Amino acid sequence: MSGLSSVPPTANPILAALRRSSTAVIDGEALAVVPDGELDEGEEGIILHVFSFLVTAQDLESMASVSKKWHELVNRPSLYQSLPSVASDGSVNWANFKNLGIKYKGTEGECFKCLERSTGRILAMKKIRSFPEGEGVPYYLVRELAVLKGMEHDHVTSLELACLTENDLHTFFPYVDKTLHDVINPTGDLEGGCALPEAAVRTL
Repeated sequence: MSGLSSVPPTANPILAALRRSSTAVIDGEALAVVPDGELDEGEEGIILHVFSFLVTAQDLESMASVSKKWHELVNRPSLYQSLPSVASDGSVNWANFKNLGIKYKGTEGECFKCLERSTGRILAMKKIRSFPEGEGVPYYLVRELAVLKGMEHDHVTSLELACLTENDLHTFFPYVDKTLHDVINPTGDLEGGCALPEAAVRTL
């Protein structure tokens, strides 16, 4: 931040916003922290934009405890805009995702609702069940994902991201709050459920 010290605050909106903020020490360096109720919306945006290039994923995990304001701001997409969703080794960069709870468990694995921090999108993340002592990730799943990756259709969900490392396969899709079973049998009654009308089937 020292390179900004020679610039008059009135000529540099970033410096003006930083000087009006309090400071905190992260990894041995003094960084600006937005205090409660002192900065306007535009200045908060400036602070978050600057911070997105200065802090690491580890910093972001602890910033919520700095102040009440940071607890509120820590999940804003602008703070995570520089974080990729995939790490350098091809694995999922979990710092860019917030787990919002498990949706269901099935024969092929588990499905979670999650927030992609850098975009603000709600996604469904599927952790595919693998077989480390056997074939690993079943070949038919890899083939299915390859087809989905190149497909665009209104009635077929899009594959947003797929990460395969060793025996771990994670896939991300747009989040849908209901399954087909929920539509057919909304009450969950074992004896319930009904056939869908043709118009609904065509829509699905």
